[in-house]
Amino acid sequence: MKQNKIEGSSKEKRSDYVATVREGAIAANVFVGQTQDGRDYHYYLLSRSWKSTRTNKEGYSNRFFGQNAQAIGKVAELAAAKCEELDSGSERDQQEAA
Repeated sequence: MKQNKIEGSSKEKRSDYVATVREGAIAANVFVGQTQDGRDYHYYLLSRSWKSTRTNKEGYSNRFFGQNAQAIGKVAELAAAKCEELDSGSERDQQEAA
């Protein structure tokens, strides 16, 4: 799994990529993190893919427009459901390990 540093944190925390959910140009990447007491939790980050018609350059942005609102809502719901599903599995696994 790919390891990512969470930015904006005073301590170096690590998170692992789990999955992506998408609706058109809007996507949410789901990650698993770990609390200080060792419990797993899942969260997501939203992004928008874009392509320049002038230069054909492609990329991703964390900036959105009004026209993205419906897709953002759908992707957020899908990502939240995925996180809940994964959190339920993590809790079950941790209870079985105890």
